[in-house]
Amino acid sequence: MHQELRAIKRALQYPLKLPAFVLKDSFHIFYGKFVLSKWVAIQRFNGRKISYQINQIGERKLENIRISEYSQIDQDCTFWLGKCDDVVGQIHIGKCSYIGRNCYLGSDRLLKIGSDCLIGAYTYLTTANHQFKNRSLLIRKQGVYGADLTIGNGAWIGAHVVLLPGTEIGDGAIVGAGAVVNRTIPACEIWAGVPAKKIGER
Repeated sequence: MHQELRAIKRALQYPLKLPAFVLKDSFHIFYGKFVLSKWVAIQRFNGRKISYQINQIGERKLENIRISEYSQIDQDCTFWLGKCDDVVGQIHIGKCSYIGRNCYLGSDRLLKIGSDCLIGAYTYLTTANHQFKNRSLLIRKQGVYGADLTIGNGAWIGAHVVLLPGTEIGDGAIVGAGAVVNRTIPACEIWAGVPAKKIGER
């Protein structure tokens, strides 16, 4: 935030030497961080332990991020809200869940994390992915597809895990560090690997 303040201060000192888009971008960055800090302060006041060092990108719909009481969001986590069929994505986090540092939670559908979950650092959760079936068209021009992503109560997701659209993690399941998951994991099963496979139960 200090960098944005310095940029605005410099812009005010030398208004004739800076293009209009620089002033506009600086204002939007500063305003976005101000709104996010205010939202975090309200969440903390209401019993959520959320670091002020988080990011929110995409659609500016903070009301679509619902975090239940006693949950903890560590620093440098990023929340992305996309839009699908004119509907902005939703991110719901249940009671007493923990999201480790540098996690990415992206949703243009519904991304739901249950209560008492543990999400390891640097985990990537997304409800959207690129289309790629048409060989005659560049992948970046084929749009995206998406599906809801659900993590059940009491699940443990290790560090550096990737959960892709349509993933469903059952209650009490464990996903080993570094796994890539794109399917349903039944309750209380242990999965690991790329792609993730069942390696045991608890």
